[in-house]
Amino acid sequence: LTTISVYASWILGALAIAGIAMGVARKTPFAVWLFPLLAIVFYSFLTGEIRYRAPIEPFTVLLAAAAAVALYDAWRRRSARAR
Repeated sequence: LTTISVYASWILGALAIAGIAMGVARKTPFAVWLFPLLAIVFYSFLTGEIRYRAPIEPFTVLLAAAAAVALYDAWRRRSARAR
């Protein structure tokens, strides 16, 4: 189970980065993203522990889900044009 969760977190992280690159969260107010940014700075750089990332996970899931939806919509539009 640990091995599966490690690989799943890598996939989730890749989708979250894709969501950031695609700009899917542009319409969300900046204050919503302020907490994960501050948490990353505080937890990662000051403590150096990754175990404190739990408060950031919901935001990662939101970005990954938005990226997955955007990728699916792009795929659906592309397949509709091909027909």
